[in-house]
Amino acid sequence: LDPRALLDACAEKLVTGLTPEPAPRIEQLFSPIELDAETLLERQAGAVHHLSQTGERAVLRMPGGDAFEASRRAAPALEQALGASGPFRVCDMHDSLNPAAKVALARHLVSTGLLKIVSANSSVERKEEPA
Repeated sequence: LDPRALLDACAEKLVTGLTPEPAPRIEQLFSPIELDAETLLERQAGAVHHLSQTGERAVLRMPGGDAFEASRRAAPALEQALGASGPFRVCDMHDSLNPAAKVALARHLVSTGLLKIVSANSSVERKEEPA
């Protein structure tokens, strides 16, 4: 058995056996998810997940047994968004996805409670592009 496959299987069993935290999901039920390419997002504190890649698929597993499957092409964007150390704009997600796919993925990650929309009065420093 491949060591990475064994590690993924153990992590998936651990994560899917956890009870999901209701607060982030309940909050999303009562507030529609309106976001666009300029929306600021950040990781939900304490959110647990496991991302694995099998063949041509990326599989994101969450507590309670929830899973999200996407093309392997989405894996870099998932890794970047779920590993972010601070706020980021949807349009700044990894370029492996087109703009519409970035918005769709962001909307899904917010609906699952892994990411949250940063309030309008928060700010994030924009990186200067080299000239």
